[in-house]
Amino acid sequence: LAVAPANGVTSRSLFRFDGGYFDDQRREFRGFRNAWRTDDYGNTTTTEFRQVEPFQGRLSKQWSTARDPAVTATPGRTNTVEYAWASATLSGRFLPYLATRATTTYGSAVDIPWNDTTSRTVTSSFTYDNCGNLTREIVADPSAPTGTLSDNAAVFASYGGGCNAHRVC
Repeated sequence: LAVAPANGVTSRSLFRFDGGYFDDQRREFRGFRNAWRTDDYGNTTTTEFRQVEPFQGRLSKQWSTARDPAVTATPGRTNTVEYAWASATLSGRFLPYLATRATTTYGSAVDIPWNDTTSRTVTSSFTYDNCGNLTREIVADPSAPTGTLSDNAAVFASYGGGCNAHRVC
């Protein structure tokens, strides 16, 4: 895939897929288990998807690798994002939802290769109303002085919507 934006510089990406799944009972293609995107510089993003009910098509894990400035021969992992899914029956409807997302960023400097010991993990946990609308996100970082970076309950409440007094969406 090649894209030429307004500035005239062409950017190319190579996509690869693996682990295609076809459900012959339902006669439907469930997607690929793995997808890779590599750019012109050798930076690769790997994405794993879930394929089993009720989470089919949802992200499982995603990570990026890039050439390290200190060790150009082998790419190192720059970040990892892990998704934890859950499900519930809300107002008589089955709802799969994102429970938490943990993002780990690995450190590097010109004289220090990528490594897990200089990493930082920030975890977001999510709360939903009875209609499945996101109502709260709490972003936690154990390395922060208070352990919590932000609580976005007020941001989501300002959008309105959700359930009425009879718990109907």
